[in-house]
Amino acid sequence: MEVYLLMAFAYIFGAIPFSVIVPKTVGVDIMSAGSKNPGFTNVLRTCGIKLGALCLALDILKGFLPTIAAKMLGLDFNLVCLAGFIGVLGHCYSVFIGLKGGKGVAAAGGFVIALDFRVLCVALSVLILSLLITKYMSVASMLAAISLPVSTALFFGIEYIAIPVLYTIFIIFKHRTNIMRLLAGTENRFSLKRSGK
Repeated sequence: MEVYLLMAFAYIFGAIPFSVIVPKTVGVDIMSAGSKNPGFTNVLRTCGIKLGALCLALDILKGFLPTIAAKMLGLDFNLVCLAGFIGVLGHCYSVFIGLKGGKGVAAAGGFVIALDFRVLCVALSVLILSLLITKYMSVASMLAAISLPVSTALFFGIEYIAIPVLYTIFIIFKHRTNIMRLLAGTENRFSLKRSGK
């Protein structure tokens, strides 16, 4: 029963649309501003670094809290990963905003933070290095996602990579429009500068 309750909590908490709620406090409808994506990157570009950072922290909790709770309950590795993944699904397909949501990168980051420090270091290193080289958050996010099953296999064993592979496929799937823009040369480069409402 506790497993089912945890999974329900993971989805409901993950589905809370912080990146929609927070911008509304300054009069911004994030669903019609910028890229119209209800994720922290759009909040960052549209509302500035302070609100963007707040949404980032809240979105990270969506993957972090279910994962850390699963570890505290002593669940096996696959269930720990599944709890975090359901939090990511809640973020990406929120019942509160018509099954819409962000790309899931921040929530997946929260999962990695809670899962293992070594996996976090690999993913974060890949993310930062890729972002510095390419200047594209979408590329950096996908490469960081690809590192997840690789580092999981390295530190835990190849028999545990099933759900990390699912994370990777899902993150790349959520970035399919970014991939099309990258191919067309119209993808936005990452910047900390505010673009305006």
